[in-house]
Amino acid sequence: MEAVLHCNVHNQHEKDVTLNSRCVLGRDENQTDLCINHSVLSRKHGAFFLQYGEWWYQDLGSSNGTFVNGRAIVEPVRLSAGDQLSFCMKGTLLPLVEIVFEEEIGRENKARNETNTNQLVIDITKREVITAQQRKILLKDIHLQINQGEMTLILGGSGAGKTTFVNAVMGYEKADGTIRYGNMDVYADYEKMKYEIGFVPQKDLLRDADTVYDTLYNAVQMKMPEEINEPEHRKRVEEIMLLLGLDKQKDTLVKKLSGGQRKRLSIAMEFAGDPQLFFLDEPDSGLDGIMARALMEKLREIAD
Repeated sequence: MEAVLHCNVHNQHEKDVTLNSRCVLGRDENQTDLCINHSVLSRKHGAFFLQYGEWWYQDLGSSNGTFVNGRAIVEPVRLSAGDQLSFCMKGTLLPLVEIVFEEEIGRENKARNETNTNQLVIDITKREVITAQQRKILLKDIHLQINQGEMTLILGGSGAGKTTFVNAVMGYEKADGTIRYGNMDVYADYEKMKYEIGFVPQKDLLRDADTVYDTLYNAVQMKMPEEINEPEHRKRVEEIMLLLGLDKQKDTLVKKLSGGQRKRLSIAMEFAGDPQLFFLDEPDSGLDGIMARALMEKLREIAD
């Protein structure tokens, strides 16, 4: 979800900036993404970041603070179209720098552009490996479009290339071709896109001695933006446990969980960062028919 900022520096100049990922604001060009060289701003003044599909702003302990719609802020605030951020010298109300959060591109035009904005487009020409003896084609001529909310099953026998295909789509092992999600190129923009991709391996990476809550809390700490505070971390953990049906196992040790519960916990760990693209390697492996069906219903709920 992109957004537009209209920046107005008092008696100097105006400019528009497009946001599409976390953006640090300040006057030090070496430490910021949006550099405005004005003494009212600290070197690293604040940060815009995307969380749960909404844009937020956090003051990073600046000297003069930040005012949003005329009110000084101390916690992260969610931004809406038309919100005005003002930056004044301490003890004054005269804004020397103003930033207006003008629009969220794609939200206002969602009905018209939803398919293009949220579509995963896969165009793989080939993926090959070269050994001392031969050249082997692993993937060839794969063209696929997946819309937001769709669940896609990749079927194939052992050695057919399922894992190679998934790795290529995620950008972990690049193929010849392009993988695009909305306006982003997974290969070219991998440093940004990797935070939007969740992957659950067939074999879980859980620590048996931890509780379900501790496991998810650690995952949330690692995957959520650094500006989010502890109460928000704990709120997110509660939301994920409820969504994946793990709330009753909150204080249970991982080693005491059933196979289905462990699988749901592995999924919950990756879902902690609210990824836009979610990949699972044989999610029903080791589960009986009833447990596998229940898991698929949960995945359908997440996709919706």
